[in-house]
Amino acid sequence: MTREIRCNSSQSLPFSLELKEIIESKVYTPGRMYDILIMILTGEKHMPSLTEPLRDEHKELYPQVEMLRLAGDAVYESLTTSAHNKIEEAYYFLTHQLIPHAQAEDHALYPVIQKVMGAPQATATMSRDHVEVGRLTEELGTLRVHRSQLSITTLQAQALRRVLYGLYALVKLHFAKEEEIYLPLLDAKLSKAEAHEMFEKMEAAAHEAKAHLPG
Repeated sequence: MTREIRCNSSQSLPFSLELKEIIESKVYTPGRMYDILIMILTGEKHMPSLTEPLRDEHKELYPQVEMLRLAGDAVYESLTTSAHNKIEEAYYFLTHQLIPHAQAEDHALYPVIQKVMGAPQATATMSRDHVEVGRLTEELGTLRVHRSQLSITTLQAQALRRVLYGLYALVKLHFAKEEEIYLPLLDAKLSKAEAHEMFEKMEAAAHEAKAHLPG
């Protein structure tokens, strides 16, 4: 979708709606002004989002987040091999991928958001989501049963479904809050260099978290 912006010279230039919004936002950090200039000179109609790497990572995680719901759907008093597999896959995803991702956000993403917003508590509720994901993951770990156990009590089945569905809803909402509220703010206010530095720190933090996982 393109619109036109009138210049002082009365010349009409094609701009993307995205570029128009950047200009009208009056967020003129040096990095963003450089991006705008490059778009004008090259005729680009779309500027990739600075936070696209994190959005892409979320896209990679979404199928596994959906697996939390599917694992909950598979839980009954009689546990099939498929149900056992889904529960174990969900637990592995939480401990080996999602929680390291959350720790990287706490370490590198949220401090940047707090700085941009000028509010140290700006991401407090997001970090609290991470704490709850960790708590529910620990609970899931205690509720898991050995693959050889083919039946569980009604209370055990209810508890497993509660935890899996709770994790599914919490993580889906958490991702939505990040993508709809916080990432657009970073897109508007960070330079490419600042975004690159932030993602490098996130990657290092996630690697460190995975390195400390039990073998």
